[in-house]
Amino acid sequence: MLVRDVMSPKVVSIHDGASVKEASETMERHDVGRLPVVDADGVVIGIVTDRDIVVSGVAKGGDYLGGPIKGIMTSSVVTIDHERTVEDALEAMGSAKIRSLLAMHGDRLVGIVTLGDILQTFMYGDKVLETLGMIYG
Repeated sequence: MLVRDVMSPKVVSIHDGASVKEASETMERHDVGRLPVVDADGVVIGIVTDRDIVVSGVAKGGDYLGGPIKGIMTSSVVTIDHERTVEDALEAMGSAKIRSLLAMHGDRLVGIVTLGDILQTFMYGDKVLETLGMIYG
């Protein structure tokens, strides 16, 4: 099975000039916990999660919501070609100790694949548990 078969193809992203508040509102509006951050050309330059927003808020204190998303995003993004196998995705997640990957077609973002997406196939339960062990073990 390939990444494209299990990924979520509807990707909501945010422009790198957005504020932390705008990112939070976008997450709420679309009921997502992560947003790829793109530059003016639509190139992925990072990712921001709901956890990034909360942890940054506690760490920075005060009114950080008006600050730029670039100040709290993770710029080292792990991607996978959407034509790679689910096993490849699980290996990449385990090695990087993350629970999701941005699915790419060349340099174009075409989806997000999460451990939850993979688990829903019911084919990879043991491998998902193994990957979780790599992430949290």
